Amino acid sequence: MERLKRLLLEDELRLLEELVSKVERLEFETLDEAAIRAKILPLFDDLLLRRLSEKESGTLKALSDYIAEIIAERVARDPQKMSRALQDVISPAIAQGIADNKEKMIDALYPIMGGMISKYVTQAIKEMMETINKKIEQGFSVERYKRKVKAKLTGVSESELLIEESSDADLLAMFVIHKETGLLISEAHLEESGIGDVQMVASMASAIKDFINDWISSGNETKKEVQILSYGDATLYIESAGSVYLIAFLESEPDYEQRSEINDFFAALLKRYARFFQNFDGDDSVAEVAQISERMHRYLTERQGMKSSKNGGGFAFALFGFLGLGLLFYGGYRIADAYTVYSVTERIKAQTGEEVRIVPLEEEEGYLLQGSLNDPSHMRSIERIAKDALATKKIKNDFVLTTEGVERVRSETIRTILSEQEKRMRAYEKAFESELKRVSQALREEVRQEKRSRETLQKQLDDALQKERKLAMLASLPEQIGARLKRALGDTPYYDAAHMRLNFATLHLFEEGKTEADAEKREKLLSVFERYIAVLSHYKPYIKKITLYSYSDSKGDAEENLNLTMRRAAYIGKYAQATMRRYGMQHLLEVLGKGEEDPVMRNGEEDYEASRRVEIGFKLDRDTIVKEIRKLSVGKNGEESEVVHPKDK
Repeated sequence: MERLKRLLLEDELRLLEELVSKVERLEFETLDEAAIRAKILPLFDDLLLRRLSEKESGTLKALSDYIAEIIAERVARDPQKMSRALQDVISPAIAQGIADNKEKMIDALYPIMGGMISKYVTQAIKEMMETINKKIEQGFSVERYKRKVKAKLTGVSESELLIEESSDADLLAMFVIHKETGLLISEAHLEESGIGDVQMVASMASAIKDFINDWISSGNETKKEVQILSYGDATLYIESAGSVYLIAFLESEPDYEQRSEINDFFAALLKRYARFFQNFDGDDSVAEVAQISERMHRYLTERQGMKSSKNGGGFAFALFGFLGLGLLFYGGYRIADAYTVYSVTERIKAQTGEEVRIVPLEEEEGYLLQGSLNDPSHMRSIERIAKDALATKKIKNDFVLTTEGVERVRSETIRTILSEQEKRMRAYEKAFESELKRVSQALREEVRQEKRSRETLQKQLDDALQKERKLAMLASLPEQIGARLKRALGDTPYYDAAHMRLNFATLHLFEEGKTEADAEKREKLLSVFERYIAVLSHYKPYIKKITLYSYSDSKGDAEENLNLTMRRAAYIGKYAQATMRRYGMQHLLEVLGKGEEDPVMRNGEEDYEASRRVEIGFKLDRDTIVKEIRKLSVGKNGEESEVVHPKDK
């Protein structure tokens, strides 16, 4: 029967076996998670792309929630890297959105900005009126007559001169901010400016640079590269140069004359440091930064001095007019002086309860105080009140004591005598206690001396052991560094353990003829480099330099290849410098272009992509290591013992 089935049903049996095999395979795939993902995920990808292209609302809502969570998590973990990644996308988008929807932006900001402007204008007018009223109420002051004479000579009304004097703005601080990076290059401010955090002010100005650039490049040739931002008592006057923003911080908005003076100073600063601004790399420890700060601070102090001089000028002219009216005001002065003396006597009576008479001294400038005092302790208070109120240094007194005052003095004398006797008794008691303490102290000192001797011996032993451990560490420093580097970088293919250096030949950083690397590969190099520097930072005092080498393949002209590698080394070095700065090692970095030197050979032929590589290594400071070893090896007699120099790698 089996043979008969195979003969008659051969095709059917074969199809049945194939069907059974397919069913078994299907059962297996339905239970294998990896197989299910391999078949289903492409379908989901296609579906998601189609939904996104059709802007299906449900899909967009679901994805927006998850994307918001992912962005929030990334910002919390690495905010700086996230801001750099989104800056190039968000800033242009915001600027374009504002440019495309100017009317909507005005409608949206008007309730806020309108209130701010209204508040600022109201406050400014109020302050100006208070200043003018104060000047008017000064009475017979020198400034008032100076202003009257100036009004007569110039033909300008006294009210306009008052407004002009009230509108002068104080220059409090100056900043220079790099356009491309937004970093604060230099700053200077007056001590009384009240600016607590200059970095915050610089960051605020940097945050609006995209809006200023969009405003400048909008095609309107009548616009100048200047922006004035004011709120309350603060004004930022911004001058936009080629590579920097120059910012003046004032207490109020400057007038045309002040802006011209500030512009002249900015122009001189740009002319002197234009090349430095263009090539600024974020290093604020260079000499130019200190020079710029010093120049700006000198300008601030000189301008403040000029303003004080301006306010005090013309005094001789005003004094001449004032003397002409002297006789007229003399009578009023005598009346005012009499009133002042009366008010001082009333003030003395209110504060001390004593009746005092104040008489001007005829022979010399000053006053004589007369009266009967009930309490002699009031004498100094009365003299101080009179000296402060009458604005004089010469005060004499002719006081007598009443019966009550004499009794007070007698009682105070008795209390003083009793107090002196009590002090003598206490002195005898203290002398006895002191002698007792001296004996006890001598016994305790002997005990402490013995304890110090033991501690000194123990410290000498500890110092000797510490020196021995440090000598051992210095003698084996290369081996220690190599071991730590191997533990930290042993899992990466870019670490050359034999030479303790990084070799990125297999990373294929640069394409032929290019000086800039792919961003993803560059970040991978910087990630490995930071692990390398993190280890070396533990040995910073003993490292002489860290060198970044760039090589090219042997194609083309040798001199052009050398120049190409120098530019590549500088490109990578610019990013590596930021890592070095975080570890305080930026002064150790050296970048070199090696050209087509030392090509990478594979089976007798050059591997061109591998030859276009970057290598990073370090060199120990042999002199420092030897000096420390010699210092630790000096014996008790002051002679140096024989020292074996560590191997210089």
